[in-house]
Amino acid sequence: MIRTGICSFLLCGLLGLPMLATAAPEISSVELHDPGVYPVFRRAPISPAFAIKLLCDGTGSLPVPEKIAIKISDPKAVEVVRLRLGDEKGLKFADDVVLAEGKPSGEGVVLKRMKGEMPDASAENWLWVDVQLSKKATIGGLLTFSDVVVTAKGKKTKLEGDITQRMGYMVAVPGETVGNQTEGEDRACKAFRIPGLIRSKKGTLIGCFDARYTHEGDLCADIDVAVVRSEDGGQTWTAPAVGMDSGPGGNNGCGDPCILEDKKGRIWMQALACHFGGGASLNVSKTGLDPATTGQWEMVYSDNDGKSWSKEHVNPTKDIKKPEWTTILAGPGNGITLKDGTIVFPAQIWQNGASPRCMSTICYSKDGGKSWKYGNGVPHSTSECQVVELNDGSIMINCRNEARQGNRIVYVTKDMGETWEPHATNNNTLREPTCQGSIIRFKTKKQDLLLFSNPNSGSRNTMSIRYSEDDGNTWSEGYLYDTRQCMGYSSLVMVNPTTVGVFYETSHSLPGRGERGISFLSFPLESILTGENLPVGKGKKASKDADDEPAADDKPESSKKKGKKKKGKKKSKKAAEEA
Repeated sequence: MIRTGICSFLLCGLLGLPMLATAAPEISSVELHDPGVYPVFRRAPISPAFAIKLLCDGTGSLPVPEKIAIKISDPKAVEVVRLRLGDEKGLKFADDVVLAEGKPSGEGVVLKRMKGEMPDASAENWLWVDVQLSKKATIGGLLTFSDVVVTAKGKKTKLEGDITQRMGYMVAVPGETVGNQTEGEDRACKAFRIPGLIRSKKGTLIGCFDARYTHEGDLCADIDVAVVRSEDGGQTWTAPAVGMDSGPGGNNGCGDPCILEDKKGRIWMQALACHFGGGASLNVSKTGLDPATTGQWEMVYSDNDGKSWSKEHVNPTKDIKKPEWTTILAGPGNGITLKDGTIVFPAQIWQNGASPRCMSTICYSKDGGKSWKYGNGVPHSTSECQVVELNDGSIMINCRNEARQGNRIVYVTKDMGETWEPHATNNNTLREPTCQGSIIRFKTKKQDLLLFSNPNSGSRNTMSIRYSEDDGNTWSEGYLYDTRQCMGYSSLVMVNPTTVGVFYETSHSLPGRGERGISFLSFPLESILTGENLPVGKGKKASKDADDEPAADDKPESSKKKGKKKKGKKKSKKAAEEA
């Protein structure tokens, strides 16, 4: 063990005894380990950016390192750098011991005075550089780590390469306290999941998600819907506070939220409410309409830009749920407001014992939330879905594929869900690992785009944003924003005409803190269109389109000839089928 060697070295030194040649195993190799796209987050309990890989076999030429120097492109953005022992992917750490730490000074940071326990000398050792951001960090900016020098026994070894990661904000940290306006009791929360995010007419980013107090599992459980706000484009956020509470105790949980803003500026937030316990809600919710036995479609609203929420819940379950269904719940994520003012929530129907067991649809109101209607289910086994309005006024629904066929299910309706037709990209273009996804439209006088976020792989990792310039008929290959394994749920928003934001689930494992939190990242739209990794506020579009405000929903634009195509590979339906 390396620690044995260290202890022997110290003991022999103190006692004036000769050192044994085999007292301290040596390092046979040391190299820079680039893990991929690993954003670093302000407020995260641990935020690994990259690792130094050590191989110790007792026969090499280098002893245990005594100092590591790292150059940082923006030292003021970093509060402290810590060195931790973890696994190859930087998701699990042996313990909460910090091997070394240092505050940036000058052009970077120097980590020295190694401490703590090290692994077996014959193993590959992953020393992760944990970057704790300062309040001066620009969310959406980039940090580059370079000129890494490892010093051992006075010998300096400069490692090849450099690492660049984007800076983000962890808005909900596992284990932190959630303020409760309804019960007047602040409570520590085990985990946070299921994000939704919008930008209000006042320019405020308003996010919602599950606050899961006792465990990471789904309803039925002790869960509230928490809300956060940012008035500066995601640079800072309010602390999580309860926006929707269905009652005290684990038998009155609500979760899987969905959020939208209507034409008049009222913000609606919907969640599934379970006033009963006894297992997973999708399994134990029964037919009928009785709140004591079946899940309820409940909503709250805010008329002050998300600062406070109605205490009384709007509950149209009797109007939008057929008694033979076991459950109807939202997307989750965000809903939309159509050009004519209709507010639309994506929805999923569950009917245990029937085939298909689950179907996607919409629930909508044409009178500002006074009355609600529902559409028929998409004729495919689907669940969590999101919707956008297309240029011809039809609604596209983008769904999680419960048949586990590896691609998103995409349908279109022209009659508010009475009938559905498969889209050209249905089950052939947008890859998924059976997970929630997010889709939004961004339309200005100069641009008309659909943006889509999800795990672009066969597993819940490779979080990516893809874009379409032709109403979703073809899509880009995707801009990768997080490589790591996670739960994979996300919610997109346009922070401003040149900046894209995303709420998504991240995993940060430390003892006793749970693993699931909600983080925010922002990117230049130009990065998504070209694949070029730029900081927020930089790039061609930042200056040219700074005053290009989104087109009004009630003022359809006249068709214009498209300009020069953006750079970035597109994947057609045919290409996808051949792949």
